[in-house]
Amino acid sequence: MSAPAPAPLARRLREAHAAPGPGGGREGVRPDHAVAGEDGALLALAALGRLGTARVAADFALVAPDRLGARAGFHDADVVTALRARARGLGMHVARPGAGPAGDVYVERAAAPGRLAFACGADAAAAGALGAVALAVDACEWAAALHGRGVEAWPAAWAEVALRGAPVPGVCGADAALALAARAGETLVGRGVEFGGEGVTALSVEERMALARGLVRAGAAAALFPADAAARAWLRARGREADWRPFEAEPADGAPSFTLDLGALEPMAAPEGRAFAARPLLASAGLPVTRVVVGGEASLDDLARLATRLAGRDVARGTALVVTLAGRARHEAAEGLGVLEALRAAGAQVVGAEAAPDEPREGLMLACAGGRAAAGATWLGVSLEAAAAAALAGRVADPRGAFAPWPGLERPPAVAATWVEPPGVEDGAGLAPTPAGAVPTPLPVDGPLRGVLLMRAVGPLSPADLLPGGARLEPLRGDVGALAAWALADLAPGFAARARAAGGGFVSAGPGFGAGAGDGERAALALAALGVRAVLARGFDARFRARLLRAGVLPLRLERASDLAACEPGDLLELPGLPEALGADRPLAVRNLTRGVQCLARHDLDASGAALARAGGLLGWAALDAAPAGAR
Repeated sequence: MSAPAPAPLARRLREAHAAPGPGGGREGVRPDHAVAGEDGALLALAALGRLGTARVAADFALVAPDRLGARAGFHDADVVTALRARARGLGMHVARPGAGPAGDVYVERAAAPGRLAFACGADAAAAGALGAVALAVDACEWAAALHGRGVEAWPAAWAEVALRGAPVPGVCGADAALALAARAGETLVGRGVEFGGEGVTALSVEERMALARGLVRAGAAAALFPADAAARAWLRARGREADWRPFEAEPADGAPSFTLDLGALEPMAAPEGRAFAARPLLASAGLPVTRVVVGGEASLDDLARLATRLAGRDVARGTALVVTLAGRARHEAAEGLGVLEALRAAGAQVVGAEAAPDEPREGLMLACAGGRAAAGATWLGVSLEAAAAAALAGRVADPRGAFAPWPGLERPPAVAATWVEPPGVEDGAGLAPTPAGAVPTPLPVDGPLRGVLLMRAVGPLSPADLLPGGARLEPLRGDVGALAAWALADLAPGFAARARAAGGGFVSAGPGFGAGAGDGERAALALAALGVRAVLARGFDARFRARLLRAGVLPLRLERASDLAACEPGDLLELPGLPEALGADRPLAVRNLTRGVQCLARHDLDASGAALARAGGLLGWAALDAAPAGAR
C-alpha cells in the first residue's frame, strides 16, 4: 500500500469532532455516539462513577447487556439490573437482554452519516457503511469521552481505496475485505480505510458492512464509506430517514493509496485469524467440508439470503450447517419472516450463540459472518455465498453463478426500535455509589517516586500472566480492586498481598512487556490498584504501554539488559527529579537505595503522555477541568 492519501471524508469527520487532548499534544476527538457491550460497560460505568459524572456528554449512548461468546454462561440478573439503572440514570439508552450484540443494535438504532462513535466491548465497525466512523476504545477512554474530554483515539493514518467495476454474482464484501488484507498486509493494522470511486455504488449497504467488519477484524482501525442514496434507502427502510444527510467527497486530485477492481475479484478464503494469508477459494476447490458455521454477525438480511439459497434443497450428507442466532430479538424476527423454517427444512441446525453444539475436530470446516470452529480444528473464513455453496455441495465449491443475485429484504423488521429503552429521568448522582476500589483512584506524579521492587521477571509478561482469567473471576469483572487480588497469582503467588503490604512499588521485566493474550486494560488497572507506580522493562508492547499510561502506571524502558540483574525483589528504589523530568527528552535515573547503585531508563513520552503521567492516568486527567457534560 502506498503512502497515506488525504481521505477527505475522514478528514472532515475528524475536524468536526476535534477536542483538546491532554498536554496540548496530538489533538483528541469527542464522539457524538457511544456504545458498550456488557463486559465493557461493567468497567466503563465504574470509571464514570469514579469521575463523578452526572450526565453523559454524548448525543446518543447505548449499553447492551449482550453476554455473547466466551462468557455466555455468566448472566447475572442483578448485574444487568444494576447496569440498566446506572446507565439510564446517566442519560444512556439500554438494550434489553436478548436484543443482540451491542454493535449490531447500535448500527440499526443510531449509526448515521457523519457521526463518530466510540465502541467499548462492542463491534460497531459496520457503521462505516453508513458514512460513520466507529472506533474501538478501552473503558477508561470511553468514560473520559463521555465525561466531556477529548480522547486521542483517532487513527494516526488513513488509506484511501478507490473501488472500480462491480463484483460478479457470488462475490461479496467479505471477499473484498480478504483481498485487500492479503494485498496490503500488515500495513493495514491500526490504519483507517476510506472507500471511494464509482464501484461503491455496486455494493449494497449489507455488503459494505461485511467489508467494513472484515477489514477491522484483519486489524484496521475503521472503515468509512460515503453516505449515498443506498445508505439513505437503508435508513428509510428502518424508519430512520431523518438521520440521513449527504456525506460524500468531491473527486480527489491525488492518486488513492490503493485501487480495487471489484469485477476482477475472486471468492476468497483465509486460515483462522490470518486474513493477511487469504488466497483464492478455488485453491481449495473440491476438498470435502465436514462443517459450515454461520456466526452471530449474520444479519436478518444475511439469514434471509441464506434461506433463499437453500430453498428446495438439502444440506449435503456428511456436512453439518450450523447457523448461529445472536439474541432472542433476531431469533423472533427471523422466525416471523419464515427464515428459520426454511433453514431447518434444508437440514441446517439453528442455535443460539450461548448454546452452540459440540463440534468435531476432523476434516475441513468453513466459517462466515464471525463464525468460528472448535479449537484445534482446520477451518477457513469465507463469505456467506461460499458457505452456502459448500453446505449444498459438501465440498469447497465456486459460488459464482450458483445462485441468483440477492435483491435484499424489502421491508426488514425494525428490531432495535422495540428492544431499546430510553434514558431515565433521574440524575446519575442519585444512584447507588460505585463500589470502593472498582476503579483505582488516580495517583498523580507530583514528586519523586520511591518504593520497593515487588517483582523481577527476566522474560516478557503477557496480560494473561499479569491477570489470569477464567470463570472464577467472572463475577469480579466490574471491580478492579477485587480483581487485583489475583494479579500474577499463577506466576508469583502472594504478589498482591506483598504489594499491598508494601504500599505499592515497582515491577521489572524483560522485553515485550504486555504482549500476548489477555485482558490488557484490566491487567494494567490491576497493577495500578495495587500501587504499582512504574514498570521497568527492556521493552513494551505498544498497545499495552499505552494502557499502562492510561491506568496511571509509568512505563520506563531500561537501556541495558544488565540493568535488570542489578536489582533484586525487595530492594528500595527511587525515581528522583519527577515530575519535571517527564517533560525532558533525557534518561531518568533509577536509584537503588538498598545497594547504592543506579541505572538509566527512558520514559519515551510526548507532551500528551507526560500530561497523563503527571495526572495519574487518563481518569486523573479527565477529572481536571472537564468540559460541561453535553457540551459540543
